[in-house]
Amino acid sequence: LRIAVSSAGGDGAELADAVRSALIARGLVVATEEPTLLLRCSVRITPLRSFDQRTSAARWSVKIELIDADRRVMLDTLRLTGSVVSRSDARTVALHAATQRAVEELPKFLSLVLGE
Repeated sequence: LRIAVSSAGGDGAELADAVRSALIARGLVVATEEPTLLLRCSVRITPLRSFDQRTSAARWSVKIELIDADRRVMLDTLRLTGSVVSRSDARTVALHAATQRAVEELPKFLSLVLGE
């Protein structure tokens, strides 16, 4: 399999970089040309209200679409959600949490979809 990874803009670029690294660590070929599969990554961070001057919260959602690159057909989608509370920058903490959770769930997702 030759897998390409792309982002759907915004914060998805950081997620796409982490997904690329995770695939390489698993010994998979990350393609830049003529991929068999495409993983399109997106992240949405929604700031929530601040509790006080120092504490804030944010909700995050991740979507990773697995696409058959030859047929241009979506095979499956990994969707994850969560939230964080932070005494620093909730947006940054949420992006980190979303990326980490997606990378943790990616091997199971690929195994289920690809039948490994």
